[in-house]
Amino acid sequence: MPIGDDIRTIFREFNTDGDPTSGQWNPKKKDLRDGLGAVGDNLAAAETLAQEWAENPEDSEVVSGQFSALHHAAKSSASATASDGSATASAASASASAASASASATARTQAELAAVAAGAPLALTVAAGRALVADTEPFLVQTEPGVQVYRRDSTSTETFIGWLGRVQFDTFADLDASTATYPENTLIQVIEGGYSYKAAASSATDQHLTTTAGSQKLYVLPSGGRMLVDAFGPPRDGVTFDDATVLTALNALVASGGGQLVFSAGDYYFDTGVELTDAMAVPVEFVGNGTFINLEPGATGFILSQGQSGSAGGMCRGFTIEGDLGAGTRGILIDDHSEAVLYDIHVRECEVGVELKGTSFWSESSNLDHIVLKDCKTSILLNASGGTGSFGYVNWGLIHIAGMGASWDDAVGFHIGAGTNFWNSHIGMLIVHCRPSATARGIVIEGDLSRNTRIHSVLEGFESVVGRTAIEITADGNVFGTKFDTFFLGDWDTLVENSAVGADGHYVINERGTQYRVEDDVPLLRAFNLGDTFPSMELMPNQLIFGDGTADPDAGIGLSADGNLTSLGLLEFINSTSRRAILDHDGTGTRTFTFPNVSGKVPAMATGGTTGLTSGFNFMTSSSGAPTGTPTSVPAGNVPFHYDATAHAIYVYAGGSWRSVALT
Repeated sequence: MPIGDDIRTIFREFNTDGDPTSGQWNPKKKDLRDGLGAVGDNLAAAETLAQEWAENPEDSEVVSGQFSALHHAAKSSASATASDGSATASAASASASAASASASATARTQAELAAVAAGAPLALTVAAGRALVADTEPFLVQTEPGVQVYRRDSTSTETFIGWLGRVQFDTFADLDASTATYPENTLIQVIEGGYSYKAAASSATDQHLTTTAGSQKLYVLPSGGRMLVDAFGPPRDGVTFDDATVLTALNALVASGGGQLVFSAGDYYFDTGVELTDAMAVPVEFVGNGTFINLEPGATGFILSQGQSGSAGGMCRGFTIEGDLGAGTRGILIDDHSEAVLYDIHVRECEVGVELKGTSFWSESSNLDHIVLKDCKTSILLNASGGTGSFGYVNWGLIHIAGMGASWDDAVGFHIGAGTNFWNSHIGMLIVHCRPSATARGIVIEGDLSRNTRIHSVLEGFESVVGRTAIEITADGNVFGTKFDTFFLGDWDTLVENSAVGADGHYVINERGTQYRVEDDVPLLRAFNLGDTFPSMELMPNQLIFGDGTADPDAGIGLSADGNLTSLGLLEFINSTSRRAILDHDGTGTRTFTFPNVSGKVPAMATGGTTGLTSGFNFMTSSSGAPTGTPTSVPAGNVPFHYDATAHAIYVYAGGSWRSVALT
């Protein structure tokens, strides 16, 4: 009768007899039947597996790449027959010989163990098994992890030979607490988490981990190109840091050929960080699943240094990285890295959210998308670090910078550092939400934005505060060959502060491509819902240009030779509900205001006229004496006029001369 059926029969009789259950917990007999029935099933499965190890036909695998004792006996028999023609041992006698030889050793193959186990009785304890056999005979013991093979030495002693098949534990904690040791290459599984291991030799020095209670050295086995971080036993307790264990897991993944390093949901704790180095020249993807990385001050979550010498790039996705406002914390560093990919990354309260560093190599083709950076001092930093600082062929999707300036002074959303060059790149949507911090800046350009770079951005300032700047171009900053499509929302004290010097010191906004046409009558800078007061645009000392920076005419404003503010094209001011005015020029130098309810171009006027008007007047130029200059660049159909304050006369230039009319 199969073992499982035998156990169920016993407990069926036990139930019929009506014997009461007993014990501290007063267990129900049904639970006892079900539980011991499951044990019986395991014993039956072990019995079947033992038979397979002993008797599976020649060339029929028991498990992948491993064969039965009968198979090896048949191969040995065939070899012996081929060598002298006289060896005709049968598979059965070869199996028996293998069983006899195996009983003298403790480290053996699964085929040898199966040969020993064939026909051996199975017991629930070592003592019970020893009582079932004579000296030198084998017996099997069913334990929670698996089936053990023993040889009886005497009525009171036995020798452990090995584990039959795989060893199983319910949890990693059970494995770590086990005092058992296993022969080299024994396969061990942990059901919860799906972890797989192979026993290392006791003399091994390259093991991935060592169990606490049994000092068993183990190798973690990957599954389908995935290495599970928790299979390496990171503490995850906030007391002992986890990055050293994660690095061990990363090295094991790299040694196996690369793939995914998979984190579980919940918290991990780093005090330094985990680096994917350039020497790890295989594809690696860090994968989080509701994973939180908690950083100590000075720590970086992940450092991607791979790709410097043309090796495959790395990827990081599915993590939330918490800095807790710690000094020197950094979410992710892409260090001299080509083809880095970040997706679905949240970084909170770090001194630097995401940093791209170009020290020795050009960092090209990085791809960032669905990145949320909340309350970081510098959310995204391009850093030359004394090197080339070249960042090109970048393709970024959604970058959302939220809560900037809530906890840090001098907070910056996107900082293009000194000496860097951001070129031939595209940012699909950069959203900056800035808290009311007087020292906060949405974008700081200290290096170069150049060569066909396109940036779509929304810069929004919450609540009113003096000193906050949307875009700052420093004295060393340059913006050329770059197309901005920028929307300014909320309250900013300064929209654009340009301190750049030199011919390239222009802030260029061009949502329509490289060529702007004035007749399109479409504004290139839009400022919506700017609050009660309009922000300033500070020109220090160059022009604020909206166009390609070189074409004439450009759209923008600048300083004329005599220090007056001049219009270089089309500039539109809008509040949250309606168009205010457009400052325009018609290509001939005349500056006018256009109002939406008036066709054509009229002089600037704030309100309709009344007899009690005290403001909103139209003005003309005035001097003490008659005008003598010859007006130039007069649009067709227009005439200049001027007031002589001495003679109280109005002069109009018409027909090649000034003509006057005296006022009474």
